[in-house]
Amino acid sequence: MKVSRLRQAAAVAGARIIGFGAYQPSTVVTSEETAKRFGRTGEWVQGRTGIVSLRKASAAETVHEMAIAAGRQALANSGVDASRIGLVIVASCSAEKPMPDVASEVAQRIGARTAGAFDLNAACAGFCYALTVAADVVRNGSAEYVLVVGTERMTAWVDPADLGTSIIFGDGAGAAVVGPSAEPGIGPVVWGSDGQGADLIRIPDFTRGMHMEGRQHVGRVDSPCSATACRGQSGRAGLARAADRLRRGPELRRAGGHLALTWGNVSRTSVSKVRLSNR
Repeated sequence: MKVSRLRQAAAVAGARIIGFGAYQPSTVVTSEETAKRFGRTGEWVQGRTGIVSLRKASAAETVHEMAIAAGRQALANSGVDASRIGLVIVASCSAEKPMPDVASEVAQRIGARTAGAFDLNAACAGFCYALTVAADVVRNGSAEYVLVVGTERMTAWVDPADLGTSIIFGDGAGAAVVGPSAEPGIGPVVWGSDGQGADLIRIPDFTRGMHMEGRQHVGRVDSPCSATACRGQSGRAGLARAADRLRRGPELRRAGGHLALTWGNVSRTSVSKVRLSNR
């Protein structure tokens, strides 16, 4: 086995995103299709979630495969060769198996064979947590470039009989390459969580039946630094709260509107897709 020589990048003043990528499954499920199962109409779904359609992955479009496709696109858009990626972080809560980690396979398949790799699970806020970690890694010199991927196959975990989740969650992946910058391009970041709300969205005992208390979930977001969690809420209501609390209402509503209308809620990957769709 060939042992690679250890590399240490120089510490830098800042970090920024230099390339985005995304993958969306080809199968489109309209709000009319999901609404029929509950005796509702497409207009009823759209009025409450803003979602006209969502994407559903096929059996071949696994969490791994979608992550790889999005990662490759992000690399191509950044102009960074895969061999220069020092770390791969994959944010996901819907991986098909608990081990091995998704990130290791992504690193191998995209050509970043000597990169460090790990998965991160922080539910809907996962991509933002991963992006923050990536920025810190670049700034302190642990890696020159980091690939961050958010990938979800939420439809595999949703209970088709549950109105609250089956009309909202879809599948897909988003990715970003983070690299050095003379000026900080990511942050500042405020960490925070509220474990008292843990049961508001859950998958109990690996039954693959997701349950979400939608109204209560959105209602718990009431601080300016909680926009990350807010974007993970149910469709239009969550986006509106995030936009208003950041005082960027019109811009974020335009950026996220198309995403919510045609992708559905893809948990952590939504954040990266909002940026890609607004380029």
